[in-house]
Amino acid sequence: MLAVEVGIHCHNDCDVAVANTLAAVAYGATQVQGTINGIGERCGNVNLVSVVANLALKRGHDVLLPGSLPRLTELSRYVYEMANMNFRPDQPFVGQSAFAHKGGMHAHGVARNTASYEHIEPAKVGNERRILVSELAGQASIVSKTKKYGVAGDREMMGSRFSNRVAGLEHEGYDSRRRMRRSICWCASWRGNIGRSLNAWLIA
Repeated sequence: MLAVEVGIHCHNDCDVAVANTLAAVAYGATQVQGTINGIGERCGNVNLVSVVANLALKRGHDVLLPGSLPRLTELSRYVYEMANMNFRPDQPFVGQSAFAHKGGMHAHGVARNTASYEHIEPAKVGNERRILVSELAGQASIVSKTKKYGVAGDREMMGSRFSNRVAGLEHEGYDSRRRMRRSICWCASWRGNIGRSLNAWLIA
C-alpha cells in the first residue's frame, strides 16, 4: 500500500481506462475520477458505471449508499437522455445487450443455470435478462417466449413451425434491434386448440 493517499484519473484512448482504474484501486488509490458512461473528450473518460459495478460486485468495496446499485442502469440511461445521446446497447452491466441471449445454446444454458452465461444477476445493477428469437434460436429460446400461450410443450411446433418461420423472417431482413412486434397468423388449426391466430412477441 502507498504511504500517501492518491487518486486516479484515466482517459480511454487505448480502451483500458476501466482496467487501469481497477488496478490503481487494487494498489492503493482511494479516489477515482471519471464520468457516467465514460462521456468525455477524445475517446472519453473512465466509465464510472463499470468501475462502480466492478468494485462493488467483483471486489467487495462499499462504493455507493445501500440500495443504490440496482439503480445503476436507470442512472446510465438518464445521463444519456440528458446529454441527448443514444444508449450503447453493448455497454457492460447496463446495456440492453449485456444480458441478452440470442443463440440457442446460450438460451438453453441460461434456462438451466444463469451463471453459465451471465457473470452476475442482471437485477443487481437494475438490468434485465432478454431472450431473443432469431435465425440462431433453438427450442429453448422459442419455448421461453411461448410459455404464456400454453404451447411450449409441443416439441413439433417448437422445433419446426416456429423455428422455420423465425428463420424466414430473419432471412427477409427482419431487424431485431428495432424491437418491433410481428404478428404471426396461423390460418390452419394446429391440433384444434392452438390454431387460428397467435400473436408471438419475437423480441423481449
